[in-house]
Amino acid sequence: MASFPNANYFISGEEWKFWNSDTAMAKAPAIMIDIARRNLHPLKDRLTFLEDATETVPGVQAIATFGHTPGHIALAITSKGERLLHVSDAALHPLQLEHPEWTPAFDLLPEQASTSKRRIFGLAAEEHALVFAHHFPPFPDLGHIHDQEQGWHWQPIDT
Repeated sequence: MASFPNANYFISGEEWKFWNSDTAMAKAPAIMIDIARRNLHPLKDRLTFLEDATETVPGVQAIATFGHTPGHIALAITSKGERLLHVSDAALHPLQLEHPEWTPAFDLLPEQASTSKRRIFGLAAEEHALVFAHHFPPFPDLGHIHDQEQGWHWQPIDT
């Protein structure tokens, strides 16, 4: 039973295909496969499949950040001229800003993950967007990404 029975659910088509394929068994840890299948299958008939730059609702846009998983997405949320980028699991630690080529074991497609990190970090710095990176300290995991000589730098908001 869905926790939110009236909600709309969105996923990239690539993500759905992957978690329901034999390829998942060869690439992903069993715990990730179990979680994905247990949570996605009950929603099967209620899913809307996204592509890069798809707007789910006005002001919320999917950004392809494939690599952590084959169909991973980040979100850009825009309201009243302000923009928030939710990087989701595209980056797990601020050190990845300086070294986007460093990929954790949880990134199932390391080369794509590195490319996606560069894309989302570059976008965040270029747009001066507020960034929500739920794996980055300190709470509330909000800050800005700035260009630096090599890579980028995480600047948490002043709380």
